[in-house]
Amino acid sequence: MNFLNPDALWLLLAVPVLILVYILKTQHEERRLSSTYIWKRSEKLIKKKLPWQILRRSILFILQFLTVVIIALIAARPTMTVRGMGDEWIIIIDGSASMNIASGGSTRFERAVSEATKLAEDMRYGNKATVIYSGDNTSYMITRSDSSQQVANTLEALVCSDCTGDFENALALARLIQEQNEYAKILYYTDKDYEDVSDVTVINVAKENEWNVAAVSLSSINEDGVQVFMSSVVSYGADASVTAALYVDGKVVDAKQIECSANEPANTYWTNTGIGSFSTAEIYLEAEDGYQKDNSFMLCINRESRKKVMLISQNETLKTMLSAFDEFVITQYDTMENAYISQSTEESEALYLSGFDLYVFDGSCPDMLPFDGVSWFFNVKDLNADMGITRITEGAAILTENTEGVRESDVGKCIGGYLSFGESDESEAFSTLTSFYSAENIAVRVLYPYEAGSDYYAVMKCGDLPVLLVPKNPDEQYAIFAFDISDTNMPVLVDFAELFMDLEEYFYPIMLDTAEFSIGDAVTVSRLPKAEFIRLTRPDNSKGLLLPLESPRPFTADEPGIYTVTQEVKQGRRTVDVTYNFFVHTPKGESDTSLDGGSLVTANDSGAPDVGEGAGAIEIWIYLAMLLLAIIFIEWWVYYREQY
Repeated sequence: MNFLNPDALWLLLAVPVLILVYILKTQHEERRLSSTYIWKRSEKLIKKKLPWQILRRSILFILQFLTVVIIALIAARPTMTVRGMGDEWIIIIDGSASMNIASGGSTRFERAVSEATKLAEDMRYGNKATVIYSGDNTSYMITRSDSSQQVANTLEALVCSDCTGDFENALALARLIQEQNEYAKILYYTDKDYEDVSDVTVINVAKENEWNVAAVSLSSINEDGVQVFMSSVVSYGADASVTAALYVDGKVVDAKQIECSANEPANTYWTNTGIGSFSTAEIYLEAEDGYQKDNSFMLCINRESRKKVMLISQNETLKTMLSAFDEFVITQYDTMENAYISQSTEESEALYLSGFDLYVFDGSCPDMLPFDGVSWFFNVKDLNADMGITRITEGAAILTENTEGVRESDVGKCIGGYLSFGESDESEAFSTLTSFYSAENIAVRVLYPYEAGSDYYAVMKCGDLPVLLVPKNPDEQYAIFAFDISDTNMPVLVDFAELFMDLEEYFYPIMLDTAEFSIGDAVTVSRLPKAEFIRLTRPDNSKGLLLPLESPRPFTADEPGIYTVTQEVKQGRRTVDVTYNFFVHTPKGESDTSLDGGSLVTANDSGAPDVGEGAGAIEIWIYLAMLLLAIIFIEWWVYYREQY
């Protein structure tokens, strides 16, 4: 006998309390009699009946003792292992995408539910069943139910997902049930044959010779201004000839007949498309196969790599360095005045600079910072007062003696040296700003240092003097270099390119690292600087899901198709919608129709025995409750007889 709630056995402490009450209870009462003559005559008769009288007086105590013990046992929920009674099943239903593969008029998932429902309908008195769903959300559907109808209804309400199942988590839930009944049997309804299944009974509902074809990839490359696409298709279970169509931005570009060998990828190149640029492309397979949702694969192109750069400088070295980046389209002005003139009209004079992705100011700073884009400042003596930065007064750390080797024009200025990284605050932002280059390789001859508060990252230092400052607030889009680029060795180092790459990654974050996900993946959207809200549009064009701005939080992609993330970014007096598309597809392994599942991880940490056929555990508290009612009735009858 085992107990499901052994803590309730503490109720047995009421037994010694009952005994103590009977010990202290008065066993006689005083009465006045006229004579004791008759008692003396009947003394022998009384002695003969004494044992029976003691038993009659004790019967109430015995009945009350049994009442206390049985109440404690009922609360402890005792169970007994009985062959042929109390069978318990833990039904795990595989809800992964491959269970959607259809053949013979039904899907694998429908056959799994049907088989499990038959088991539920055959449940008899004392049987129990637990249903665990292993799909997009592995969880209990019903636990230890003894109702055949409830279990059947639960199974019939299940819907197969389009993602990968999580058998390991489902098995962990099953083991928790086995802790309550070590003889409960685990039944796994799936579409694969497994080895080393231990105490798990695998019911494979897949059929032989099932066929499915899937588009598994699509990519593109620009060759001489024309896009060349490459697609990959796999026919699972049989050789097949499949018709494939290529769509670009919703229009059919080409169609081909693809010959596929069983279970081998067939790669196809789509040339002579005449497409220069595009936003979305799709390879679609026209086939009556087992699973339709993997017949399409899409490619999303989001980010415009080229950036418009305004350079205000007479320094050709700086222009040469920026020109090393192919994505920079540079417009140069020799003075700030000429830059403003270029953006003014006959009717109005420009109040601030606009229309560029990056502004590079060399030796000068505008009265009003641009509202759009990012600003980099080199060797600027007087920064905008709103930045909260002051220049260190000349004379601090200057060279007053030993001027050997120093140019006469540098005497009286802050003399530099090799740089180092500033003190890290272990933030992701600081790590991004210092990930590629080595500050120790960079040497600066003359500094123009600034003093800034804790609102800035001191990304690089020369001694204790900050030489590269970046605001910690991501909405403040600028960087300050306390030197002239010509006074450094950066033009001859690869570190300058790596430094610019770090700055680009920091100031131009992308919403997502990739434009391709599998169903069930956690998708984390990064907030763009100055974004006021983030909206997600699902493949069915439903809108309204707003994502949090404070910190990136993942959401689960739960259906195939193209999702669109829109961020409303504030730029001066106007806002701009920035969108990013990404494609979510069926997990690639779920398209495979093969029956071989390899080994199944079924570690039995609970120590449950190898369950034989017909073994089960049943709770016997209901029988104890019936016995308790009988004892209470007998106790009342005995008490009534003694009193009346």
